[in-house]
Amino acid sequence: MILYDPFQNEVKTKGTFIARSNRFVVKCDVEGKIFDCHLPNPGRLWELLFPGVTLLLVENSGGKTAYTVIALDTPDGPVLLHTHKANDLVEELLENEKIPSFRGKKPLKREISVGKSRFDFLLEGKSRPTLLEVKSCTLFGKQGSMFPDAPSERAVRHVEELEHLSSEGYDTAVIFVVQSRKPEWFLPDFHTDPKFADTIYRARNTLEVVALSIPWRSDLILSESPVELPIPWDKMRDENKDRGTSLIVYDLTEADELPPGHYVLVIETDENLSSATTKAVRKRRRIVDLEDRLNSQRRSVKTIPIRSSKKLGRRIYERLYPLSSMDEGVAKLSYDGRWLLRFEESPFLLKDFVDVVVANRIDRLS
Repeated sequence: MILYDPFQNEVKTKGTFIARSNRFVVKCDVEGKIFDCHLPNPGRLWELLFPGVTLLLVENSGGKTAYTVIALDTPDGPVLLHTHKANDLVEELLENEKIPSFRGKKPLKREISVGKSRFDFLLEGKSRPTLLEVKSCTLFGKQGSMFPDAPSERAVRHVEELEHLSSEGYDTAVIFVVQSRKPEWFLPDFHTDPKFADTIYRARNTLEVVALSIPWRSDLILSESPVELPIPWDKMRDENKDRGTSLIVYDLTEADELPPGHYVLVIETDENLSSATTKAVRKRRRIVDLEDRLNSQRRSVKTIPIRSSKKLGRRIYERLYPLSSMDEGVAKLSYDGRWLLRFEESPFLLKDFVDVVVANRIDRLS
């Protein structure tokens, strides 16, 4: 039985991912030819988009690009990347009562404006209607899944509005559509967006929070019912504190005191991780410490905070060291809970690097 086929009348083509030009355009190799392809997903997707991975595409007739990316092909099955299809999927599941927590709540209206926000669905209810917001989740580890993969003020605002409207005559809910059959649990990503995590944690008793694992077939058709995933709130309560480790990734393009390259500074602190991370990317006129030297030469910088109740800095450094292009001069710059690594190419293009991040952000929680 087919529950949902998001692209039933379209021919799917496979393409090889080359690079991401911007948030909504990627370059793909399709049968030996290079095409710009529309990517309807604004997420970072660091954990998915590596050179050489296979993307599923459909032709984009009349558009600015030749194809639209719809999914990523993985050994565990396809991962739907087309975020606009998540709402269509949820509507189909609601109509057919395939979400246990929402049986008896059929959709009345889509895209409804209430208060200061617009929400995805208005559902019927026994005593009062339900406002429902849908979020598509594509961030997974070996067993867990998390949302969002980038800070989202919009997601924070939606949760705050839903919490308020729960006292104004509505039931309120959020569904996280986890686009893979692999995950066994879900949590808000308190590493990437602690504000969102704090907001939804506070609202969890008035706002119904449901995470659905979607078991897509290899042909990107849903024929099995989704599975509601547990949400271990106690684990997040214990781990979501302003302490842990941050990886600061500096892109140095001009030679000066340090040779050009991509540098990863691993910092560790028992408190005020956010402040330490902010300090590590702040440019100052005076060159006082290692961070100042890196910031004085950098073209760009990215931060990867890892909130944790355990000290992870040295372990992460030791896992990353074999992947790096280290020399004795760079190694000598590490000191006092600061470990420096140098890479010839962007570490975000190295799956082994990102796997270390995922292992310490997500897998460790299992």
